[in-house]
Amino acid sequence: MTLLLDTHANYKNCRIINEISDEITIFCEENALKQVFINLIQNALESMSKGTVKVTVEKRNEYGMVIIEDEGCGIDEQSLARLGEPFYSTKQTGTGLGLMISYRIIEQHQGHISFASKVGVGTKVEIALPYIKEPVNIS
Repeated sequence: MTLLLDTHANYKNCRIINEISDEITIFCEENALKQVFINLIQNALESMSKGTVKVTVEKRNEYGMVIIEDEGCGIDEQSLARLGEPFYSTKQTGTGLGLMISYRIIEQHQGHISFASKVGVGTKVEIALPYIKEPVNIS
């Protein structure tokens, strides 16, 4: 998935690092989740003039976690509280629909998404999705 955005990252003097510590199987609509991850990584890249986006995948309790961290401009607390609202965006040309749709897709997968950010430091997005503990045999 990050291969799709490598060219965009290189153009912006950025790089994307993948750290996958656990293999996780989830029951999902693959294209919908790709849309979420592409949207979030693209947002991270757009928040930076140079730097790194780190994508980590790990198990945490009952969830598979996808963590996307950037070294961008960060988001102030007031704006952070409004993320995911329809038509609210921190970008001048943004519509706010990308994050709203991303929130809905994650909720449809019985997951949740959270943001932590510090102005001038960067933003961390955590996407929690329930994972399949044992293979399911459907006959």
